[in-house]
Amino acid sequence: MLSRLHRLLDKTGLNRYTIDTPDSQRQQSANKSDLGVRPKARRRTHAPASATEMAPRRQGQAPALSAAGASPGASPLSVLSPSPARSETALVTMPLDSASAADTPLPHPLIDAMQQGQAGLPSLIEQQFGHVGQTLFAKSALRQSLQSLAPAMSPAAPVGLPGMPAVLLTQTLALATGADASRATAALAALRQMDPVADIGAAWRRAAQGEAAPHTPPEEADAWRVAMELGATPSGMRLLQTLVSRPVMPAQEKDFALLLKTLSTLSAREPALQATPSAMLAAQTPPTTLLAEALTCASARLAGEVQAAEPHAWALNSVRNDMFETGPGSTFAAANARLMKLGRWIDVTAGEGRFALRNPMTGKSAFRALRYGAQQVDRGPAVSKHRKAFDASLRRAATQLRDQLVQQAPFARAGGPAQVPTSLLRAAVLDHCVAAPASAMLDGKSFDATALDDIAHRLALQIAAGDEGMAAELAPRLRQQPELEALSREPMSMERLDEWLADAVADHAAVPTAAAASSASWAEGITAELQAALREVQGHDTRLPQVTREGLRGLLKHIVNNIEGSSRLRLSSGGILAVGLKQLSAAVSGLLTGFVLRGKIDARKQWGRHAVFEIAMPPYDMEIMVATQRQDAKQFGVGAFAGADLGVAKAGGNADFLLYGSESSSLKGVTLRLPRIGRPVSELRTEFSNLVDRLLDGTAGTQAEGGEPLLKHLLQEFPELTVNRVGHAGDERKRHGATVEGQASASFMGVRASASAGVAAEFQHGVIRHYEDETGHMRIERRIEAWNARGGVGARLTAGGTVDAGRVNLTSGNTDNMLIGASADLIVAGSSERREVVYQDGQLHPISFKETEYLNLGSFLDRMNGQREDWVQARLASAGTARTNEGEHLKLQEFLDEVSQQATPTHTYAVRSTIRPEAAARVDAFRSAAQLAQRQIAQDNAAGPAIHPTAPATVDAMVDAAEAEWAKPESLQPYSLRSYERLTTQGTTGLNLVAQFATQHLAEASHIDNRLDAA
Repeated sequence: MLSRLHRLLDKTGLNRYTIDTPDSQRQQSANKSDLGVRPKARRRTHAPASATEMAPRRQGQAPALSAAGASPGASPLSVLSPSPARSETALVTMPLDSASAADTPLPHPLIDAMQQGQAGLPSLIEQQFGHVGQTLFAKSALRQSLQSLAPAMSPAAPVGLPGMPAVLLTQTLALATGADASRATAALAALRQMDPVADIGAAWRRAAQGEAAPHTPPEEADAWRVAMELGATPSGMRLLQTLVSRPVMPAQEKDFALLLKTLSTLSAREPALQATPSAMLAAQTPPTTLLAEALTCASARLAGEVQAAEPHAWALNSVRNDMFETGPGSTFAAANARLMKLGRWIDVTAGEGRFALRNPMTGKSAFRALRYGAQQVDRGPAVSKHRKAFDASLRRAATQLRDQLVQQAPFARAGGPAQVPTSLLRAAVLDHCVAAPASAMLDGKSFDATALDDIAHRLALQIAAGDEGMAAELAPRLRQQPELEALSREPMSMERLDEWLADAVADHAAVPTAAAASSASWAEGITAELQAALREVQGHDTRLPQVTREGLRGLLKHIVNNIEGSSRLRLSSGGILAVGLKQLSAAVSGLLTGFVLRGKIDARKQWGRHAVFEIAMPPYDMEIMVATQRQDAKQFGVGAFAGADLGVAKAGGNADFLLYGSESSSLKGVTLRLPRIGRPVSELRTEFSNLVDRLLDGTAGTQAEGGEPLLKHLLQEFPELTVNRVGHAGDERKRHGATVEGQASASFMGVRASASAGVAAEFQHGVIRHYEDETGHMRIERRIEAWNARGGVGARLTAGGTVDAGRVNLTSGNTDNMLIGASADLIVAGSSERREVVYQDGQLHPISFKETEYLNLGSFLDRMNGQREDWVQARLASAGTARTNEGEHLKLQEFLDEVSQQATPTHTYAVRSTIRPEAAARVDAFRSAAQLAQRQIAQDNAAGPAIHPTAPATVDAMVDAAEAEWAKPESLQPYSLRSYERLTTQGTTGLNLVAQFATQHLAEASHIDNRLDAA
């Protein structure tokens, strides 16, 4: 039945639908023929030229590309298809670009000093050192020292902030010396004499030989404190390299930064020790803790003792990911425990039947959702990847079939007198098809008069055994063959090739045994090519009805080897618990003979807890997330039924209104990432495939008594591995809706059967999706604000009885005993504003972006109508290309035409812009100043009297300045236009009678179906 439904939906253009049964609800996206792969698979009504063709912007018209990429007045929205109820944790977050951030930030002394350069030094020093009693001479000496350093520090200054190095250095000196100007001047002088690598090497050798650490002068200890504080900020390491006497070599810079991070953490835990490499190494040798091993590893590497460092590499990688101890309750232990859940998820599903009874709230496993497959997350752009592969497979199949038909021709029979054998005619047709240029797809190829002439000529050549003269005489007569004329009525297609193959196999069975033996397996190769072509259209069947460790390994590796950029798959499975009244209704009848009026109340409260597994390849990494999701939902509505009551039958109209619905969720878990930036994707796939193997093997069974944690092995074996503890993450939305339907029912011997059909609409607003990493050397902050509206049609059949108490009926959930119901979206509208920020070792990476996504094609085309010239100019500015203005206008139009032809309700359309490198450097400068001010606040809280009273205002001002930088149009640059395909399948099974206790599985994925890059 579902296959028939698929065909119906394909013909009507309905792509997203819901199926209800007595014990389950299933939301799914229809498995349609991919129009991007087979553009001529079925006829479509194309958008008029005026809908996609856009005139260049008029002269003098301002560029429309805004910071968020949204048109004026656009509302923010959800880009995902129907999803389960979200959890209760409220998200306390700021808008993407609040009004205060978009405006010019209020003046602040440190921001002024950043913009003014040396002219701002006097006020800067007074602001940082003016709250502690000290001589005017001390502050004057510090000012002179800073002024003399200005030329040396200038390479560290971002564009537009020449005074940033002086601001950060002054903040750091005040923090490291307790705002003592005399100490600060001495520390700065010691810092200028520092050779970090030589000092660390000497300290390492003394500690290795068991020598005691020599006494370090106070100014040198202060200098190391300055280095630690600066190195912990996004912009500080580059500034520090301009200050020391001998900068650290680029190859050692990462180890030096991690050594400073380790020293800073150790000094906070052991304040009695001097915060210098000599003192810390002497106290931590031999290493017995994670931090001690990390210090040993970093020091040994900087000293050139690579072999001595290797056993402790895991510890340094752990510090890099903000995990500083391994004991119970630590971040390290929590992350390791979360990873071990993968093994339990596999174990609890092994051998489990699909309809096995179990408690939905226990034994959760996200992998149960794999019964719905990977939702085509393994697919890439249809036009650039699958269309080419599809045509190549068809051409290979056609070539092999042509050769076989020629071989079978001597044994073939004609359809009648003076007629050509069918196999020979088909061989000529296939010869014509494969000879066509690669730009002409074989699937959908039509045969005009010129094509038929060519086929007749090829057929004549076959009959004449290659004699051109004889072929020239035969061709005109062959052109008149009815079979040849019939070709013009139907284009070539994959299905037609399959039919011709079946006929060839049948004819082959009649070939004498001796001839058949020479080519016994010829059909297998053609069949394999046709199956490969079909996979390019429909995708691989990735469903796993039974989850096993090896089956899961094979599927994950298939995804890793095929997933493309910006693709993401989420699997979730768990239990939901709900209470409520689907319908509390009171009937008023008898006012008129045969008339009934019934009012209804709908109230519901739902909780959920799900296991979540996610695999994705965004632009910056490949990642796996293992998490737990808590959900909460509530809704309230009213309704009414009015119609005729004839005793055994009722008929009328029903209206339901969802007055208020609220859904929210929160995530807690761990994410593993391997970097994608700056390396071949093939290398990333290989390493991530090895990581999948290590995870599945390392979580088999339970850890041996006294064995090393799995996470320790991963950190040792994968040096670039990021381990993120998921911080503030989740989503929320508000819903309102209405349903109007016609309904008819009949009763007989206490059993009632009903049928209904109607229309429904839903509006969602306040949609927020937020993700933020709490730890890890690569951290992601993602925020989506959205709205959406949907309208659709539906029908359902029900049977059974209700609890009837005269004029009051009490029913809930599926107590109407749903037999089957289906609904489909007809109208979809909405948009979303997304900002995704990538921090790598604390620094804002220029791959960070803003994206506006539209749920319908019209809104996207309207947006592009005002930005055509912006994108053309961005492509023309790409280095190393020989592009022309006219060519780029045509390229853009070709892309817009393609997405218009491929448009379905499962597609969304997005405009992405990335932050410019110089803007990212300014954001890092503001973030660095804010972080130093936060540490000054912490110092004041710990020390008692406030010596940094302006620090709180500094934090606020720097946060506002960073947000304002994101809001400036000139801070962003065009990156890509894209069409996403988003597919979802959700199933709910269980008891739903006043109280609902059920299992819910969800598989949702997205991938880019088409794109045009600005570069």
